[in-house]
Amino acid sequence: MSVDMKIKSETCSTSGTRGNRGRFLKSTAIILLTGFALTACKTINEMDYTSSPALSGTQQYPISVERGEVTLSLDVAPGMHRLSSSQRSQVSAFVSQYRRSAGGQLQIRAPSGTMNEMAALNAVADIRNVLGELSIPSGAVRFAPYGNGTVGDPPVIISYMGFRAVASDCSNWSEHLSVTTRNRLSPNFACAYQHNIAAMVADPRDFERARPLGPAPTERRGVVRDKYIRGEVTAADTNDNDQGTVSEIGQ
Repeated sequence: MSVDMKIKSETCSTSGTRGNRGRFLKSTAIILLTGFALTACKTINEMDYTSSPALSGTQQYPISVERGEVTLSLDVAPGMHRLSSSQRSQVSAFVSQYRRSAGGQLQIRAPSGTMNEMAALNAVADIRNVLGELSIPSGAVRFAPYGNGTVGDPPVIISYMGFRAVASDCSNWSEHLSVTTRNRLSPNFACAYQHNIAAMVADPRDFERARPLGPAPTERRGVVRDKYIRGEVTAADTNDNDQGTVSEIGQ
């Protein structure tokens, strides 16, 4: 009997040790997991997933207005007698831009002493005809030869001192957009958009000052006023019989 009691006592002692060890391992695991979770939260915060408070595209790549020479180059090949229809259209668009944004002198430069000198003179005569059609006074046009002895076929150049819209350079390619952990705007965000706006604007000076408003259209106001004086309904006519119908497509 004494032997049996000893064995039972040893068994209980062994079970108690194993239970304590299990509780210790569980507690250690919980502490480690909690520490790992806290570390993970800190790492996420350090990676900065917040949206960028950085400058917008228009602020990061502003459009500036500069005064400088605006040019149009027209290629003239030897033997050419007049401008092509495409070149005439280019000259018309260029002169229209000149009238909107400049108002100074328009200069035409033609190559001299070159293989295409005669073709250039024919092109200049055609350009003068286009200017006359657009009511540009002859006193606003200045002719000047250039490139005496230049090799090749230099172009005829039309130019004036006007305003140009210039956007900032899109040269920041420092970030690999396919591998990024930040929820921020890319360094080049909106740069191409700004360049397109600068190229399309009709008058670059619009970036510096607002245009004055034109007169408001009065046609509709006159119609409503006349109806009001006659005591008629001034609202637009509506047909109560109009019923919305469901499209038969898909039925």
